[in-house]
Order: sequence, then structure tokens, then C-alpha cells
Amino acid sequence: MIFPLLLLGGLLAVLPGLPRVGFLPEFLWQLSPFVGVGIIGVGAAVGWLPLPAIEARIANMAVTVVVLTTLALLVSGWQFNARYDLSEAARVLATAQQQGSAVAHVGAYRGEFHFAGRLTQPLDIVVPEQLGQWAAGHPDGLIVTYANVWQPALVPGAVPLYEQAYRDTQLRIWPVVALKGG
Repeated sequence: MIFPLLLLGGLLAVLPGLPRVGFLPEFLWQLSPFVGVGIIGVGAAVGWLPLPAIEARIANMAVTVVVLTTLALLVSGWQFNARYDLSEAARVLATAQQQGSAVAHVGAYRGEFHFAGRLTQPLDIVVPEQLGQWAAGHPDGLIVTYANVWQPALVPGAVPLYEQAYRDTQLRIWPVVALKGG
């Protein structure tokens, strides 16, 4: 357990000074180097403990992993919440549905907005090829898109009605009038 703790602590201590890597979460570069130094300290303390019997060592390792995982989630877990909270986007969709506007979701929909927005009507699931036809039938509608899935061709100067970071992409809600030909 000593070597992995020292390695992890050293990596977290120097990571804020390294160039950013696209596939790693942004919060890693925002962590204080003292988090890594603290983990190094825990690794050094573990190294000075006397070696107990094998059963006790296994139990100690299990407890250490649980404690470190819990501490990591407590220290950095709050940063994940904002990237998964869809309550504001769901409120926008619920308001639109209450006003009689239809809502289309481009791509796979897994019910992300229904509970948070207390939506009473299903969203229309469309593929990009169907969107023009859907928009023609719903001129006052809204379209939910994700930057990593598909983005519509827009009228010059059009801005989304709502936008937020969601997971590893951007969630955007567009009014149909913002679409070219919409």
C-alpha cells in the first residue's frame, strides 16, 4: 500500500503544473498540491506501521481503500454535481410544455428531464434527418441538443434559449426559430 499511495500523492501534487490532458477531468488541475502531499504523508505513515499477520494486513488494506475513496469523494465529489444537475434545464422544458410548446430531443433520450421537471408529456425523439420536418410542424417548439452529438444549422446571430455544461459536453436548448429554415 505504500508505493501506490506515494505514487498517487506525487502525481496529484505535480499535476496542477503539468499541461492539461483532454480526457482527464478538469477538476484534477484545480486541486491543491497539498492534497497530493497529504496522500504522500498517509503513505509514509502506513510505511512505519508494524507488519501484522496476513489477515490483519488484508483488512487494513480494505479499510485504507474505503477511507481513501471516501475522502476522495468528499474532497472532489462536489465538483461533479454541477455537471449532472439538470434541474434548471428541466424547468425550462416544463415551462415550455405548460405553455403548449412541443419539445424534441435529438438523439437517445433516457428520461433525464422527466422527474426533475415533472414533465407530463413525452419528448419527441428525433434524429437530425427528421428535425426539419418536426420543426415545420412545431414552429414554437424547442429542441434539446448535445454538442458532442449534433448541432443544428442556425440563423446568423442565433443563441440557445438555455445552455449548460452536462457531463463531458454542452447541453443546449434551441427555439425552432433559431434554425435555418425553422
